[in-house]
Amino acid sequence: MTRKKVTQKNSLPIPMPKKLTKHQKYNRKRRKDGSRDFRKVAKDGKPNGVIVTRKQISFYISNEAAERLQQMASNAEIHKWEMASRMILKSLPGILSAGYAELRSPEAIDRYKWNVLYVEPIIKRIQYRSGKAEKRLTMDITSTAWNKIHCHSTATERSMSQIFQSLCLNYKPLTPEQREQKKLAREEYLRNEELPLEQRTSKYYKPYEQPSKFLDVGYEFIHAKGIPIEYWDEAETEEFCALMEQKMTKLKDREEERQKRYDELFGKPKCSDQNSAS
Repeated sequence: MTRKKVTQKNSLPIPMPKKLTKHQKYNRKRRKDGSRDFRKVAKDGKPNGVIVTRKQISFYISNEAAERLQQMASNAEIHKWEMASRMILKSLPGILSAGYAELRSPEAIDRYKWNVLYVEPIIKRIQYRSGKAEKRLTMDITSTAWNKIHCHSTATERSMSQIFQSLCLNYKPLTPEQREQKKLAREEYLRNEELPLEQRTSKYYKPYEQPSKFLDVGYEFIHAKGIPIEYWDEAETEEFCALMEQKMTKLKDREEERQKRYDELFGKPKCSDQNSAS
């Protein structure tokens, strides 16, 4: 007995996946790259180097703001997207202090854990400008700057274009003298890093300080390892005495400061003639 092959009538052919074009592949790769804060690359012959990623954004601003952005970028001898990223990162509230994100491990590709309440709010109230903008500015700023201005837009209920235009008009860049000072300081720091450890200047390098063997528990110190005082060596005894002397000096200075403030508020107590005579 042979079975007949069952075929579904009026069945449509399964469409083959459409092959992406060269530009579509590039745009998909760039969007995926922009979802991370950093990307690992080979840097100075080492495979563990990182560079910041970039993400596209469009701002609708006035001609005055666009001209000032171009002027600041030309004076600093950098691209406009670099100037835009610098203004956003330096002028807006801190990422951590504002609660926009939490810091992950410095070795992680996603350096920040962005707050979903700011990145993807359930209800987003944004006050857009009433008039029509004079210029559309599209650029690829750093991913960190993109997330920061996006979170700040949600927190302040202002559009990113409004925020960016305000930065362009009010940002105060470094003067040529300040830029030259910063450049020389960076060159000196890099030269210092190339020196052996024992030859580095104390300005950039602090020698390792051995942690204290004692813990401050209020009005006294206890040994970190719980060793009784009768078993301390000479170095531990000297360290304990020095710490107690510093603590008593601080307590004395604090008491004198408290008494001084009390006397300024209420005045010094006056002794009677009888008490003074006696």
